[in-house]
Amino acid sequence: MIDCFYNVYIASCDKRGGIYRYALNIDGKMELKERTELDRPMYIKQHQGKMYAVLRQPFSDNDNSGIISFDIAKNGSLINPSKIISTKGQVGCHIAFNVQDIYCANYRSGSVIKLPDKLVIHNGKGKDVKRQEKPHVHFVEVFDRKYVFAADLGLDTVFMYDLNLNLIASAKVPDGFGVRHFIISNSKKLLYTINELVTSISIFKILEGQLQYISTVMCDIEKGVENFGAAIRLIDDKLLIISNRGGNDLQTFLVQDQTLIPYQKISSFGNWPRDFFVSPDNKFLIAVNEFSNSLTVYEINNYLLKHINTVKDIISPLGVVINKINT
Repeated sequence: MIDCFYNVYIASCDKRGGIYRYALNIDGKMELKERTELDRPMYIKQHQGKMYAVLRQPFSDNDNSGIISFDIAKNGSLINPSKIISTKGQVGCHIAFNVQDIYCANYRSGSVIKLPDKLVIHNGKGKDVKRQEKPHVHFVEVFDRKYVFAADLGLDTVFMYDLNLNLIASAKVPDGFGVRHFIISNSKKLLYTINELVTSISIFKILEGQLQYISTVMCDIEKGVENFGAAIRLIDDKLLIISNRGGNDLQTFLVQDQTLIPYQKISSFGNWPRDFFVSPDNKFLIAVNEFSNSLTVYEINNYLLKHINTVKDIISPLGVVINKINT
């Protein structure tokens, strides 16, 4: 038995998967505690003492995705599962909250929903005829309890809605870049996107009722290798981190005002890194590698990442959440 400091939850998107719960100790060692069986969770997120999972296709009579929640017990176990609520769209892939309100992005349907039934369906297409043949909403987040931002990979666009999903404004990344995920600064002044089809970061200024495009920074990619940006996180408004599939690496950038300075590029120590999460004390980063069925533990010191552990035999991991263990 190891001395435990954090619970680490992994969304395993497989019919044999579910949500794995590991214990992480101060040395970066991991111990599997349990697995909650679920059919293909795409993403997980913690909110108000509950763990929410977006399930790819949980219903027997239609192809819609669904959302289920669990209470988090004192030891970290997921208990008291809720009824599954439909997202009214296919391939739900991200979830956001405003107090009791729940929002979800439906990738294949190109829609955003405020549960249970306020649905907005995007229209149009992008430059890439294979990947942007129609809208593909990939990420949604609530900002300042005032706005809902949604990233549409198919339209190269970040949409700004009010809390009832009435459109206020929108802004674009370069054509064909395929905006995927984004992160908002703690200062509430800037929004950074990770673009999938051209691995890059776009910077936007957040204004009252407006989102203003500033610039796009190219990531370090190997020529001749297909790269696809995946997830993005921000530490202390000082270090921006992205995961890059194909290139199988994590890249970091120092944040200086509205400028990003390349800082570090490190292997994902696996194949096809997707989501990653930073521990509450900013000492650890855990990234999941979908195709190698593994996760990688990094130590963070002076904003540098150092590989300290790799855990295998996690089927198709897509999402990760870290929280403190209650004692």
